[in-house]
Amino acid sequence: MARKKTVAYLNHDADSYLADKMVALMDHMADWGDGQEDSVLSRSLAGAGAYGAYWMLCEKIRISDNLGIRMDLYPSLARSFGVPRGFLIELVDKALELDLFQVDGDKSGLLVSERISRDYQKMQDIHDARRRGGLKRWENVNKVSQEEKSKELSTSSPRANAPKRERERERDKKKSIVGQEPDAAKKKPDFEKIIGHLNSLTGAAYRADSRATKDAIKARMNEGYSEQDVLDAISGCYEQKKNDPEQLQYVRPSTIFRASNFENYLQFHKTGPRTGSRKVSPEELDNDMEHLL
Repeated sequence: MARKKTVAYLNHDADSYLADKMVALMDHMADWGDGQEDSVLSRSLAGAGAYGAYWMLCEKIRISDNLGIRMDLYPSLARSFGVPRGFLIELVDKALELDLFQVDGDKSGLLVSERISRDYQKMQDIHDARRRGGLKRWENVNKVSQEEKSKELSTSSPRANAPKRERERERDKKKSIVGQEPDAAKKKPDFEKIIGHLNSLTGAAYRADSRATKDAIKARMNEGYSEQDVLDAISGCYEQKKNDPEQLQYVRPSTIFRASNFENYLQFHKTGPRTGSRKVSPEELDNDMEHLL
């Protein structure tokens, strides 16, 4: 596959034909066309021809290796542009006078354009900046990759895991708010035992596989309560309401395991009724299961 040729770009203002210097150049070359009826460029075409020849010279300057045109190439350039040699020489002289072109003494008198040289340098600066940015991003990617590899190696070593093991030992030493080990508090509850205890007290037939009931029990145990606390709360609720037929109907999972009730029933079982305690109405207790968690 042939290698794609690099295109040399040249900035060209879309309204450059309206610029003062360009208008002066085109008017001057139109005057050159007077009396040139036998020439390929009459006055009617000389102005437009000057505009086209000027930009063709700019393109030649841009694609040259040293951004300049040798003076001795005018005859061959005139032939390639399709204009008389005298026309091209007159155009270059006027363009030099208007400072559209310059003669660079440092380049053996080459015809140059300061604007083209400036735009070329600006393009090179942008290219170099992008190249440096690309190299920097590549370095950062490699750096992050190396850091991640180093981190993986360090975390996989027994020495690196030592602080983690120490934290786990400290955690295991601490008690939960109800005096249970964290692992013990999070032990999977025996739903059959818990609901069986409730049914034995009330004579009801609540199901141990009820999703709502199981979620409510797990929620209380996740707060740090033990399975024995759950059994005691059931007993406390029953002891509190057993002598009141109207209240006895509320000895049920939705009432006992509600977050706002659970601690009260647990403490009732442990310490008995408090003096002056207010009787809770059925309306306050009879909420939907959605308030369990």
